[in-house]
Amino acid sequence: MNADANKKIEELSQEDARAIADLAESKYFLPLKHLLEALDAGATTQLKDHKKPDAELRKWQGVCEGLANVTLWIEAIAKQVKSGNKTGGI
Repeated sequence: MNADANKKIEELSQEDARAIADLAESKYFLPLKHLLEALDAGATTQLKDHKKPDAELRKWQGVCEGLANVTLWIEAIAKQVKSGNKTGGI
């Protein structure tokens, strides 16, 4: 994760962080994570298969990568909440 993302995570309230951690523990999170990772992998493959990818394809790959990264942030927040490493922000 980049520094901006880490800063935003640190600014989360305990309530928001707990809600995100609950999402990570829900039965819907793992299928969503797999779907977003598959979209990212597919878009990356398409990008690599084109000799001269157009801007639209590059944009699509960037969106898919960003969505897949959201699952990493959710997992990082859940891990910090679970470990009790929280006083105000994360």
